[in-house]
Amino acid sequence: MQIHHTAIVCGSQNVLKEFYNSMFGLTAADPWERGGGLCGMSLVDEKGSRIELIESTRIADAPKEDRDIHTKGVNHVAFLVDNMEEAVERAQSLGGSVHWPIQQGKTVKQIAFVRDPEGNLIELLNV
Repeated sequence: MQIHHTAIVCGSQNVLKEFYNSMFGLTAADPWERGGGLCGMSLVDEKGSRIELIESTRIADAPKEDRDIHTKGVNHVAFLVDNMEEAVERAQSLGGSVHWPIQQGKTVKQIAFVRDPEGNLIELLNV
């Protein structure tokens, strides 16, 4: 068994597609439309890992500040990065923000949390 993908429900799949492509090199694949205001696409890396973006015209927004590490449910997606400082700066330059600044990790060299332009949490790890 293996995990196939993680889904992010979003207000604009195009905004997040550009962010995740520029930030992590993920490329868009398999766009779809379901009717009823739903459409989406996969973002894929060279090893086949996937994030699915699901855009809906009926989204109920939760305030960004209410979605943090203490919120019940699927919480964040994590990426390994080679240079933590560059990754955090790149996230900010692409419309993201810092949620938890760079810190020394207990099981990894460094850890930080950033938000994408829609407020979703992303864990950055330097192993």
